[in-house]
Amino acid sequence: STSPVSNITSTTATCGGNVTAPEGVSVTARGVCWSLLPNPTIADKHTVVGNGAGSFTCNINGLVSNRTYFVRAYATNSFGTVYGNEVTVTTTVYPNGDSLSCPGVPTLTDVDGNVYNTVQIGGQCWMRENLRTTKYADGTVIAEGSDTSSTIAFRYYPEGISSLKQSYGLLYNWPAVMHESPSSDATPSGVQGVCPTGWHVPSEAEWTQFDNYVRSQSQYECICDTDGKLMIRMPIVVFVYREITTKVQIMLLVSVHCLQVG
Repeated sequence: STSPVSNITSTTATCGGNVTAPEGVSVTARGVCWSLLPNPTIADKHTVVGNGAGSFTCNINGLVSNRTYFVRAYATNSFGTVYGNEVTVTTTVYPNGDSLSCPGVPTLTDVDGNVYNTVQIGGQCWMRENLRTTKYADGTVIAEGSDTSSTIAFRYYPEGISSLKQSYGLLYNWPAVMHESPSSDATPSGVQGVCPTGWHVPSEAEWTQFDNYVRSQSQYECICDTDGKLMIRMPIVVFVYREITTKVQIMLLVSVHCLQVG
């Protein structure tokens, strides 16, 4: 049987079960499995909590804020895998509305017709996905580059593979990102650059605001490289903002997350 879910947060919960087995039947694995769809199985995300009959508990990690999951305990023996009753758990919402769509602006559309989701983090409204436009908001085409350049605006496919565009967006060199605008340390930056109308390229001050906020929040995992550049991991989206800044300086190729103007 599956135990009730407890200790629910925006990304974690505790669950477990009780396994019974006929005499002489060995339980080789047990745990819980979960999914956003009913009747999860061990083909979905799951834990392994030892073996044998009896009660057990375990932590469920990597959940997404404000979602309802279906959970079942399972036990495996030489005859196969059996499942307990199904229970549900709804994760909590991050503090300050983080991880939710931006209020009143759940999506935005670029000049190519690509639609992006938005995400609110610490009062800032970000694009949830990497930009993949081939044009500026005024319709000017950004040429596809065959080599890198520090003076001519180019766009590139990730790893040079066009099929990766939908999942990972496009890469842009710095001239393409800025679209002849000077760098800015203002808040907001005032630089539309490659971003859609109503959105802008974040300034260093806005990166710093983001950096300081996520470092102060325990629900985010901050991973720093040897140069102290920050990568933020969230259950919904991975932000690599400061690492992107490093790529601007070294590789001259960046992926872009725009900020909403205002």
